[in-house]
Amino acid sequence: MIKKIYIPFLTIALALFMCVGCSDNGLEPQNYDRLTPENFPQSDGDIEAALTAIYNDMGEYWAHRYIDNSQLIVNELPTDMLISAWGGGWQEKDRFLWTQNTGFVKSLYFGYSKAITKATLLLDLLNKSEIANEELKNRFIAEARTLRAYFALQLLDLYGPVPIITDVEIATDINTIYEPARPERSEIISFIETELTAAAESLPVRYDSGTDYGRLTKGAALTMLMKMHLLEKNFAKVEQVTSTITGLGYSLLDSYNDVFSTKTENNDNKEVILAIPKIADGYGTSWYAVVLPQTPRYRPLTGITVNIWGGLKTPWSVYDRYEEGNDDRLGEAMIRYYVDTKGNQVDFREQTNSKAIGASPKKYQEDPDHLGNFQGSDIIRYRYADVLLARAEALNELNGPTAEVVALVNEIRGRVNTTLIEETGWTKDSMRDFILDERGRELFCEGHRRQDLIRHGKFIETAHQIGRMDAADHHVLYPLPQALLDENSNVQQNPGY
Repeated sequence: MIKKIYIPFLTIALALFMCVGCSDNGLEPQNYDRLTPENFPQSDGDIEAALTAIYNDMGEYWAHRYIDNSQLIVNELPTDMLISAWGGGWQEKDRFLWTQNTGFVKSLYFGYSKAITKATLLLDLLNKSEIANEELKNRFIAEARTLRAYFALQLLDLYGPVPIITDVEIATDINTIYEPARPERSEIISFIETELTAAAESLPVRYDSGTDYGRLTKGAALTMLMKMHLLEKNFAKVEQVTSTITGLGYSLLDSYNDVFSTKTENNDNKEVILAIPKIADGYGTSWYAVVLPQTPRYRPLTGITVNIWGGLKTPWSVYDRYEEGNDDRLGEAMIRYYVDTKGNQVDFREQTNSKAIGASPKKYQEDPDHLGNFQGSDIIRYRYADVLLARAEALNELNGPTAEVVALVNEIRGRVNTTLIEETGWTKDSMRDFILDERGRELFCEGHRRQDLIRHGKFIETAHQIGRMDAADHHVLYPLPQALLDENSNVQQNPGY
């Protein structure tokens, strides 16, 4: 069960991967003499442990414990969805002050690069191994290929096309220094599309066993493919992929808040396509600590004790995009009104302290096992609501604001009991803008906003509108870390840095 193996890597995983990424750039040839097809795998559990090591990388870099340098924050804080009352590294991301030496620039780049190399090594061993259950072997291979494509997609999104190791001969050549130039964008796109398309054929639509909760499925691989086509604004392929996903049995839960509850963390949640399992004891996240109101201090509904630092909020201008009193996404998920620890009713918008700069994007329902800073709410990476809105966007771009586009948007809005939109009176441009706003309302603080704004050509414009005047056109990509440039003279920095 992925949720229960967020523990130090098992022996086989350590043996397989302890040398991966011995240098910062993750491209140094690897020591490959510890494991061979003759001694690995000796059991299905060996493969589970090795795969878990790579799954852990997904969770670590998307939303790690202290969350400040995670990709989730990097994708939200420079947008209109979040604002910081803190300085330091938070302010770097909030105000577009990052450089090639900023911590998250280095950690995300090298973390994802090394994870790709790990998957490459594991795939070679899997392909050469003799596993009696051919169907299981093919599924394990598909999981590893999907993870490798996922990490490549994150690098493309954050940095543009960069060198990655997908050839095991390069990964295992200890005598050659590997200093590749940056590949063409089309080469990375082709690689990701090939990997995900092939992997989707061998991944299950759904797992029957609860012990497999959190593993990759056909829907997860196809949703990654959808995100890549959105990145490229290839709306014809977005339409095709979303058509397939909608036939896999996913559906919206009746309650928006239930989507983010610890009570629905299982394979029966038909809205969640991929979750990153978390447990408060050791592998939780500090999301509550950074977003809940600190003064007056928020009193948890469950009576649990929560450490609150409270520096991140959603601006009131974003809050006002909802219909207050007529949208279930406000209230428990986006807090303005609450009871403080003294039992007082609080309207946070009326407060004047330095951290009362917006509503609290609580998002997740409270975890009764919360420990201090850390909650065990599973981080939702992909869910069906994103697919429906992506399909609406693609159909609008291809055919204009048809009845199907309106129906898809209203499926999202109807679930939260807010006003449905009319079928007439739209242009392609006005519907495009509305869908972008609806994506913000529905998917706030789930890590999609930066790319949504970039795709619509509004990332820098929006930054300027909210006073982040240091934002410039080149900030649509992050810089390559200086450590990489120092080690590989053939790699060129992103323009503007």
